[in-house]
Order: sequence, then C-alpha cells, then structure tokens
Amino acid sequence: MQEELIFIGNQVSCRYVSVSDVGTPLAITFQQRLPENVDKSINQLGFAQRFLEKIKINAFHVLIHENHWYQTGEIFECIEAIKKDPNTILLQEEFYMVHQWGRMLHYCL
Repeated sequence: MQEELIFIGNQVSCRYVSVSDVGTPLAITFQQRLPENVDKSINQLGFAQRFLEKIKINAFHVLIHENHWYQTGEIFECIEAIKKDPNTILLQEEFYMVHQWGRMLHYCL
C-alpha cells in the first residue's frame, strides 16, 4: 500500500491511497462532518478508507480540517489536483463513488 498527499490546504487536503495495480477501480471520497474531538489533521483516515483498502480499491480521500461542508475556495484547488494526478486516467474507465454519509457504495460508468 502506498499513500501520497496530493493537495495540502488550510481547510481541505487530499490523499491518494494505492492498494492495487493501475487499471483497477478508483474511488473519490469526501469526509463527512467530524465531531469536535476527532483528529482533523492530514493524518486522519479518509472516509471509508479501511473498507476500500480491504476490497482493494484505490482512492482519493478528500479530508477536511474544519466543518465547513466544502464551502471553501480550496475545494476547487483540491479537485484540480485530483484531475491533474496521473492516477485519474482511471476515471476514463469505470470507477466507484462513495456517498459522503456512507449509506451507499455506488457503481458509476
């Protein structure tokens, strides 16, 4: 397993976690609202990170450093970093999207 921070901001960051070969499904997750006593640093786990690792799905995990519901200009910078990352070539193929509240794992084409 390899992890790489591809974007670090004051309010939002993004970590790419690779657990399998290129050409496998890819997820992009967004952290849910976090309780006050939870780690909000870049060291926090991404949403569904352990689950996706277990089922061998590579993922970009968008992390929040405060509860702002992504109403920050940094989210656009973060999305651009994901789009420019070489691993997003997988987005041209099939990928998985995890709902931010964790109620579904949705298959997308």
